[in-house]
Amino acid sequence: MAAELVQDSMLSLITNQQDGLLHLYAIVKLLGENFRQILHSISSDERLKILQLKDSGTGTTILHFAVAKSDAEAVEMILECVSEEERYILLSAQDRDNFTPIHYACHNHNSRVLDLMISILKEETWYKLLQITSVKGTTPLHASAYWGHTQAISTIANSLTAQQLIHLLKVTNDDGRTPLQLAECRGKHAAAELLQDYQTKALIDVALQQTDQTGSNFDIKHKITFSRVQTRFKIH
Repeated sequence: MAAELVQDSMLSLITNQQDGLLHLYAIVKLLGENFRQILHSISSDERLKILQLKDSGTGTTILHFAVAKSDAEAVEMILECVSEEERYILLSAQDRDNFTPIHYACHNHNSRVLDLMISILKEETWYKLLQITSVKGTTPLHASAYWGHTQAISTIANSLTAQQLIHLLKVTNDDGRTPLQLAECRGKHAAAELLQDYQTKALIDVALQQTDQTGSNFDIKHKITFSRVQTRFKIH
């Protein structure tokens, strides 16, 4: 009976958008584990209707809100209660500037939330989400580069195959800048150096896959950069 009353209360928020998101987050924090049970007890359509509730001003969802507050517990609770398809729907939700919850995690330098998402999502879902761009054409990797968040850059880079990383590093925003170029433009030198090193390592990995594993057919043009990459990633 109590669960039904809470469910009715949450559903009523859908028809009253003003402050609805804040109220929903308060319910999540108040109920804790009971909120997880409620999500499990309702249909997928009802669950998505609640979790896709958007703030009328900012366009943010409950996941945007939880990530912005660095609330890994709430993020985990929500993502573990839904299917992989629903996870993609919720994590691809965009606010008024087309930022996803993953963009928010990169903006906030929240590697714990990123690690959590990576551990819960399938690899193909995660990679697909990393390709979503904002209104200015920025990917989550661009967001990390913009703020110079090296740990977020490493978290994303280490979660991808060499081919996937090379692709994301080539994506340009609406100003025509890749994540590396954006970091350089912003004067985020540590982030730029790290992105350069990851790019070099990814190119090496792909090239070695196409040779006899000795690298004899791969011409290292930037020897100084390669030397730094050897040290950073312990390549022998």
